[in-house]
Amino acid sequence: MKKDAVIIFDAFLNSSLRVEVFKQTLKSAKKLGLPIMVISNFKVPDYLTDQFDYFIYSKDNILFTDSYDKYPSVQFFMDHQLVRYENNTKCYQKHGLSVLSNLKATTKFAENLGFKKFIRIEWDFIISDEDIDLMHEKINDFIKNDKRAHFILNPSNAAGLPNIAYHFWMVDLQFWNENFPDLYNEEKYKQYISSKNKENFFEIAERILFLCLESKLTTEELILEDHFVKTFEKSQINKVINDMNFDLPSDNGCCRGLVKILRRNQQNEEFQLTGELGLFTWNRLKNEVDNNTYQIKFGDINHTENHSAPFNNWCYSIVPNFNECQFPITLKVNESFEKIYHSKDEINSLLVVK
Repeated sequence: MKKDAVIIFDAFLNSSLRVEVFKQTLKSAKKLGLPIMVISNFKVPDYLTDQFDYFIYSKDNILFTDSYDKYPSVQFFMDHQLVRYENNTKCYQKHGLSVLSNLKATTKFAENLGFKKFIRIEWDFIISDEDIDLMHEKINDFIKNDKRAHFILNPSNAAGLPNIAYHFWMVDLQFWNENFPDLYNEEKYKQYISSKNKENFFEIAERILFLCLESKLTTEELILEDHFVKTFEKSQINKVINDMNFDLPSDNGCCRGLVKILRRNQQNEEFQLTGELGLFTWNRLKNEVDNNTYQIKFGDINHTENHSAPFNNWCYSIVPNFNECQFPITLKVNESFEKIYHSKDEINSLLVVK
C-alpha cells in the first residue's frame, strides 16, 4: 500500500441522511487512489468500514461544557419566497473539542504507520466527477514535489477574524504534528487559548488551526477560500451545514423556537420589527417529521401550539394577544425543554414575512 499520503475523514454519522451524504463523499474520494482513514465518535455501518483502509472509533465524544467570556457570532438563514428565517447566535461549537482531539489522534497514528503526508477532506465535501481530475492533479503535485502545506484561508469570518477552513487541506505529517497542539480535554484547550489570546475568549476549531500555524505558513501555502470555492464550483462544499451549536431548543438539524417578526412598512417599503412574537420550526435534516408542542406563558396567558414539519419543510405561527410589555416569557417544548426570556434581546431569531 502507498505510504506517500493518506486521506483522513472525521465523520459523525448520527443520522441516515448523514450516512447517505458521506457515501457520496467516500465514492468521490476513492477515485483519488489513496488509502483512506476515518475516525468517528459514532458507530459506522460495517458495509462502510469495509471500504476504509483504516477506521478509528473513539467512544470519547468530548464536548465543550465550560463557559467563556466571549464567543464568536454566527448567522444562519433560510430564504423562501414567503419568509426569510435568520438565526443570530453565539458559536459554541460544542463538538469542536472532539474535532481537535480526533485530528491529533489520526495524524499521530498516520505518521506512526509511515505515511508522509495527509489530505483532509471534510466528510460532506462531495467532489464532482468534473473536479476529480483537478483534485487528483493538485494532490499528485503536492506529493511529487514534497510540499509542506496547502491550506484554505478565510481572511474574515463572522467575527471579523481570520481562520483556516476545514473543507480540504494537504500537509506534511511531521510538520503538522510538530505544530498542532494535543488538545485532548477542555483544560488543555483553555491553556492553549490563554497562550494565544491572553483572555478567556472562545476560539472555534477553524481559529485554533489558524493560530497554531499562522506564523509558520507562507503565502504560497495558502489559498483564499473564495478562490477555492470558485475552483471547485461544480462540487458540493459543506453539503450539510452543521447547526449543533445553535441555542436550544434548536437541535439535531432542526431550527425551532421563538422569533421576532419583521414585516414590510407600506410607507417606506422597508422591513421593520412589528413587536409580534412568532414560533418557527424548520426541519433541515431529520428524515422523520419533527413534531413539537410549544407552550408559552406570559402574564395571565397560557398558549399552546403544535408544529409538524416533515423533512426539508418549515412552518410558523403568530402568538396571539402578545405585546412587548409582557416579558418575561416562558417557553416549553414537548415538556423536555424550558427557558425564560426576560426581554426581546434574548430572542436571537428573526422571521421576515415578505
